[in-house]
Amino acid sequence: MKGRLNAVEICLVEGLDYATAPGSGESCCKLILKFIDPSSNVCGKSFRFTLPELNFSDFLVEKTWYDAAVSRSWTSGEICLVWWRNENGEGGNWWEGRIMSSKPKSGDFPDSPWERYVVQYKSDPEPQSHSPWELHDPESRWEPPHIDFERRNKLLDSLAKLERRKQVLKPLPFPFFFCLVLLCLFLLDLQMGICSDQNLILNFPGSSFGRTNLVLCF
Repeated sequence: MKGRLNAVEICLVEGLDYATAPGSGESCCKLILKFIDPSSNVCGKSFRFTLPELNFSDFLVEKTWYDAAVSRSWTSGEICLVWWRNENGEGGNWWEGRIMSSKPKSGDFPDSPWERYVVQYKSDPEPQSHSPWELHDPESRWEPPHIDFERRNKLLDSLAKLERRKQVLKPLPFPFFFCLVLLCLFLLDLQMGICSDQNLILNFPGSSFGRTNLVLCF
C-alpha cells in the first residue's frame, strides 16, 4: 500500500468473516478494512486482514474504547490494574502495577500510544510496556467481555461435526442450521469484540495494519 501511515489510523470494517486458521484449528477473523480519516494519506483505501486470536496486546481497538483509554492521562507513581490471560488461554486475573514512565515505543512514531506506559509489577523484576487501553483504574474495575471457553469449544466442535455430516448426509433443515451458525458467530463476536458496522482503532506497533470503525495504532 502506497502512502505513509500515521501512528493511529481510523478504519471502517467493510467486510467480516470467521474461519479456521490453517494448521492450528484456532478461529480467526478475516476483515476488509477501509481507512476513513480525511487527514490520512491513505484515506479511502481498503485492505484485507486476517486477525488471529492474539496472545499479545491488541493493536486493533474499538474506537469508543480507544477514545476513553487515551483520554485518561496516567502519571508516574499511579497504581493501575492490567488483565492478564492465563497461559492456557482460558480466563485470567487482574494484576496490580505502578506506572513508572511514559515514552514512545518507537522513535518513528513519537505520538503513538502503543505500549507507551512502562509498568512495574511487584512479582516481576522486569518492567512491562502497556498501551493505555490495557490499563484500568483500581477504583473502577472492568471485566473484559468473554464467554465460557468450554461452552464455546463445544459449540464450535458441534458445528464442525454438523458440517462434516452435511457432506455425507442430506443437508440439515435450513432454519436449524442457520440459527446454529448465527449463535456461534454471535459468541465469537463476544469473544473477539468485533462486529459489522462498528468503529475500531488500528494501532501499529512500529509497522504498517462489515462496517465497524477501528483504530489502528503503531
